[in-house]
Amino acid sequence: AAARGAELLSRARAARGAAVHRADARGGAVAARRIVRRCRTDARPRRHRAPRRAPANQPPRRGRPVLPRDVVARDVIRTDDDPRRPPRPPRRAPRRLARRPRRRPGLAALARGRPRAPATPRARRRPQPPALGRVPAPRAHADDDDDDMTATTKNGSTRSSRRQRSSSAVESPTTSPNDVVAVELVRPALCVRVLGTDYVEDHTVYVIWVLDVLAGAEWRVRRRFREFFELHEALLALRPSLEKLDFPVRRPTIYETTHSVNDRRVRLERYARRVSNMLFSARLHARSGDVARALQRFLDVPKRRASLELLERNPDVTLRQACQVATAQILGLPVFEKILSDIVASARHHAFESGLDMLHKMKAYIDHLQQSLLDGAADLLRGVALRRVRSCAIPEDELQTILSAAVRRQIETDVFVPLMDKLHALLADDIDDLERALRAKCRRARSRPQTFYGIPLHQISPSSWESAIYQLANIGSYTLPCDKLDALLAAAKEIPALYLVEHPGTEKHLGADDFLPIFIYVLINADIPNLVYLQKVLCCLCDPDKRLSETGYYVATFEAAVCHIMEMDLD
Repeated sequence: AAARGAELLSRARAARGAAVHRADARGGAVAARRIVRRCRTDARPRRHRAPRRAPANQPPRRGRPVLPRDVVARDVIRTDDDPRRPPRPPRRAPRRLARRPRRRPGLAALARGRPRAPATPRARRRPQPPALGRVPAPRAHADDDDDDMTATTKNGSTRSSRRQRSSSAVESPTTSPNDVVAVELVRPALCVRVLGTDYVEDHTVYVIWVLDVLAGAEWRVRRRFREFFELHEALLALRPSLEKLDFPVRRPTIYETTHSVNDRRVRLERYARRVSNMLFSARLHARSGDVARALQRFLDVPKRRASLELLERNPDVTLRQACQVATAQILGLPVFEKILSDIVASARHHAFESGLDMLHKMKAYIDHLQQSLLDGAADLLRGVALRRVRSCAIPEDELQTILSAAVRRQIETDVFVPLMDKLHALLADDIDDLERALRAKCRRARSRPQTFYGIPLHQISPSSWESAIYQLANIGSYTLPCDKLDALLAAAKEIPALYLVEHPGTEKHLGADDFLPIFIYVLINADIPNLVYLQKVLCCLCDPDKRLSETGYYVATFEAAVCHIMEMDLD
């Protein structure tokens, strides 16, 4: 029935175009409007009616001839030179589907008590489930980025007619409803930021920060504008409607200035984020999977696929990362993307009094967004978590902690990362002298033995706390404050674990007074750059819910260790 209706609609449109063209050629605008109304009426299938005959005692209507009783309307032949009405397109009566009669038992069968025969249902074709890892492609229709209009033909194929914005741009063929959009080898969520620029030889290189949300891995790639332009051309070949997105104009290098490079950086970041979020924020298209794979090749995702698949199987953070993927998809919607872009733009152009003032305002932004998402999307995030574990297998307070950590980590990705360069520059003006003094003191203290820091002889480590130092030294490889807190927490937990391994038979655990000097020794030998800056950021941006937990205790210990090193008398 749908195919029949589409065929009738296409025939009516064709007849309408031909009739209007003939009417316009004769110069009759009124006749053309009359044809349009008639074709709109004829496009709807209607029941056959007998021709209208004039009553015996009624005078004929003006301007329209009345047929005598012995003449039928279909016997009258209108010619093209009839000025009253142009010829109507040929129309065929719609085909009716004959109903299958139901078998009914006779009275004798009912009297004998035989059961009534059930009606035979009409055979229907069951839809086949899509293949694993493939998303069903919807009927091609107009979405946020495309102006595609489709019509299904009689044999089930699909024709697409795109509103022509230019004669050279032609949309790629759309798929039929039975086709699927392939999403194999596509990462579910990527966060992309263009952090800055470098001038290499005679061209500008853009530094791109990429975070794979599901695996929790981050890396940086360096790309020229020429490579961005080649990516844009490749995406246009796959999906020409992407020309609606804002992309900078290509111009010679000699015309580049600091302002133009910074403006291009902001626009390239907006373009990359819009394309990366298109898979779940826009309507699906037949080429959606190809567009996502092309962008991921540009970001060097295939080279890291093996390590990403290993990281996403980590059982300790699997649940948190799954909830963070859902949070990233929520924040990738156009409404939230507009809110986040406004927050970042206002913070970039605002004149803060100091770096600490900017840090406190950033904390207020992050805390407010975190609480808003936890209140508004709690059911969605809880459903994502409970689909992976049973509700009885995880306590309620632990589940709430996981959801809060996932939401805060994603908000820091969208708020802290684009503003961290300005924050570091403002804080450097306030703490630059402290940083230099602390760096010099740590350099001198690395040559001192463990007993110099107050570690008793029976607690000295034969390996000099090597594993704890290694874990704490990796804190500089992370970008997000929550990841730095996790690295600090892992290094602090490694100290008592290593003590039990190196001192077998010891039943006494390390207390707070025993832990602090060991942690100071580990912190000095970890050689962490910008230690004062790290202490300010971690103490201010720590999750308020974790302040009274184990994380809050180790953050306070880290702050006390930094203050003790600054007041240490090495002479």
